[in-house]
Amino acid sequence: MPPITFVTGIKQNVIDDIDILSKKWMDNPHLIIATEENGKQVIIDTVSTLFLEENLVLVLLDPPRLFIEEMKEHLLMLSQKIHILIYCTSSSVDVGKIIKVEKIDMKEGEQRFDERVKRTIRKYGKKMTHEALHLFKERVRDGSMVESEIMKLINFIGDRKEIRSGDVREMVTDMHEETMIGFFNALVAMDKNEMLNTLHNLLQYGTHILALHSFLVRQTRLLLHAKDMEEVFRGVPEYTMFVKTFTSWKENLPLKPMEKKQYLTHQTNPRYAYRLSQASQRIPKKDLISFFHTLADFDVTVKKGTQYEQPHFEMGLLEM
Repeated sequence: MPPITFVTGIKQNVIDDIDILSKKWMDNPHLIIATEENGKQVIIDTVSTLFLEENLVLVLLDPPRLFIEEMKEHLLMLSQKIHILIYCTSSSVDVGKIIKVEKIDMKEGEQRFDERVKRTIRKYGKKMTHEALHLFKERVRDGSMVESEIMKLINFIGDRKEIRSGDVREMVTDMHEETMIGFFNALVAMDKNEMLNTLHNLLQYGTHILALHSFLVRQTRLLLHAKDMEEVFRGVPEYTMFVKTFTSWKENLPLKPMEKKQYLTHQTNPRYAYRLSQASQRIPKKDLISFFHTLADFDVTVKKGTQYEQPHFEMGLLEM
């Protein structure tokens, strides 16, 4: 690849991006940061140095076109010895037309996330299959959680060098699903601050508001089912007794619906059904029915067309 790397990114991510990219090339990079004000002198001093460190990385921050044109020959000379990274927070300067570079767009969240995962895996001398990486990205959407989740996988595979999709499936919790359940738990507990904070986190990490709506519709249906069965489970508060009653009751039902996940009696996980049963006892039936109507009204509002999906959704949640 060309030894000069041209990166487009945003100011908030400059430090993190430089760290990600430089550690992609070497374990302990020694960074020299140059701006337009001190850049010429830094480059001239570096060119004049007889013995350059092998782990040296020269970083130019937002250099103007004239600067690149003027320092082109020096940069080409240095690129034979060290890595050079040109980082621009504006795409107005097309460095590639002035000097040969490898272009990387770090504005894209997926690119940054991939680099973080790969860097962490390399740090521990491991590899990850494409299938495992794809599944990992589906399950872990918060970049701050990458290292801790990778460590789980490394401890799990032991001496094996490669992380496979089965390892990810076994060890990495679906953060998206967990956050959705956390959102629902905050709703059940009537903790409106936590509910709105979790909602904003879900939307920030790409969950569509209609997916949240669909999730809440299903959960509310299940709570209403649990409410109708309160008398059956009222005398069996402990989980072990609940499982016995729940299993027996389910086996005796004549109907076997195709969409089993939509019915409390056909949940494959008894503990999940137990949690729903416990939650339903804390919410009056009239409030559940009212909330179900609120969700139905939101559905109609969206289908009619609105520019304010999120405010409508939040208002419905706050009115519960």
